[in-house]
Amino acid sequence: MTIGNGARAAPVRGARGGATVKAKFGRTGTPVKSKRRRPEDAIHRAVVGHLRARGVPNLFWWHTPSGAAFKSTIQGAIMKSLGWRSGIPDLVLLHDGKLYGLELKTVENHPTVEQLACIGAINRCGGFATFARGLDEALKCLETWGLLRAAKA
Repeated sequence: MTIGNGARAAPVRGARGGATVKAKFGRTGTPVKSKRRRPEDAIHRAVVGHLRARGVPNLFWWHTPSGAAFKSTIQGAIMKSLGWRSGIPDLVLLHDGKLYGLELKTVENHPTVEQLACIGAINRCGGFATFARGLDEALKCLETWGLLRAAKA
C-alpha cells in the first residue's frame, strides 16, 4: 500500500497487545523514521490497556490532552482562559471519592517543574499523585493504590 510521496506501509507486529500497526517504508524499502518520537505514548497505551482490562469496579479515569492539543498560540491562550493548567498528570483517576494522578515517564525522562508542582498540589489537597518511570513502575503504583485487580497468571 502506498502512503503519500511514494512511501509504502507494511503491517508490523507492535507492542499494542499483538495488534498490527503500520510501519512506513520509503521508495528504497528502508523504514521511514517518524519526525517526532513519542516513547511515552507506548507506556501510556499499555497502562490504558491494563486499566480497561483490570480496573476495579467503579473506577472512573481519563486522560486530559495537553500540549499536543494546542496547535497554535491562540488555541493555547483560549485553553488557559478556560481553566487549563500546565502539569496535569497523564492519567487522572477517581475511585471511592479519592482522586489519583499518575504522570507517565520513560525510564530516562524526568517530570517537569510544572508536573512536580501539580503532583504536589494534588497531594496537599488530599489526593494521591506521583510519577512513574516505565510500565512496571506505573502498574505497581496503580496496584498499590488498589485501582487494578490482580493480573491473571
